[in-house]
Formats: sequence, structure tokens, C-alpha cells
Amino acid sequence: MKYISYQEWIEHGGQVYEVQAKPSGIHTQPFKTFLDEFNWMINTHSKVFLFRFDLRFADDNVCLDNSKPMRILFRRLVQRLGRHYKTKDIAYTWSREQEKAKKQHYHCILMMDGNRIRLAHKLCEKIREIWLQISGGSPYWSEEYHFHRSDLNTQSEAIRHCSYIFKARGKGYKPQYAKDYGHSNLRKKAK
Repeated sequence: MKYISYQEWIEHGGQVYEVQAKPSGIHTQPFKTFLDEFNWMINTHSKVFLFRFDLRFADDNVCLDNSKPMRILFRRLVQRLGRHYKTKDIAYTWSREQEKAKKQHYHCILMMDGNRIRLAHKLCEKIREIWLQISGGSPYWSEEYHFHRSDLNTQSEAIRHCSYIFKARGKGYKPQYAKDYGHSNLRKKAK
């Protein structure tokens, strides 16, 4: 069972993070996995680029019984971005949402070395192209952040904004083999 917190602050790794927990609560374990990836990026790169976007399917009635589209998307995206920006350090997190009467969709977070990427234009083109091939659907852009590892205010703002995708509402209405969350594993690669 996933633990849900209704607190506006979550402690992890000796730090306290402000989150958007109201009204449905926040799944703490996947949020902490995201924080581990976030902190790995900050500890590895002096600047970090964080981009949040949403994905929808062309057909409103799609309800997949697995997470294959997300595996394909991020495998292709990491390969293409790695070649284009000449980096292997690309972190990501995604969440699947579907409420009883609404269509399935995904919220995504992508993080890269901020010294390699300045603008999201090329990144958006690649995401749009890959998602169209996979689903026929469209991405929706949410927010982008560029920050230095010493810029704690922007980091806090980005973390609070991203905490939205870990909200409890909309999770759990899924087939058995579909996942609610997925993450890269850069933090494990370093160990």
C-alpha cells in the first residue's frame, strides 16, 4: 500500500520540501524517488534544466493495460537527447492518471545538465514527434526551470510545482500491469 501524506511539507534525506498535498494527499515514496533523481542531478551538474509536460492520447477512450508507451517514449527520448546534447545524464519521472470518468493521461518531468540546454524548443519538437508516433496524441507544456545548484529558491519552486504529479487523486484506476509511476535510475547508476 502506498503511503499518502496530507502534510504541506515532506522530509527526505535530512531536508524538508514544500509540496502541493491538498486536497487529495501525495504519494510519498514515488515523490522521494523523484527527489533522489533531482538531488543526483544537482550534485552532478552545476546547473540543472527541469521541464514538466503532460501527454494525452488521440483517442479519449484509450486505457492501456501496461506502461509500454512510457517505456518507449523515454527510451527514444533519452537516446535522441543524449546524441543531440551530448550527455548521458537525463533523468525523468512520470505518473499515470485516470479518474473514474476521465481519460487516461500522463504527467512527466525531465531533467538535464543545464549547461547543455538553454531553451526547450528542440526538446519540445522531439517529445512531440515521438509521442505522435507512439500515440497519435499531443503533449502539453507546463513549466520549465533553469537553476544553479546554489539557487535554493528556484529549486524549491520547481520541487513544489512538480509535487503535483504525485497527488493521490487519479491514481489506482488502472489495469493490473499498468504502473502509476516510472523513474529513471541515475541515482543508482552512481552507486
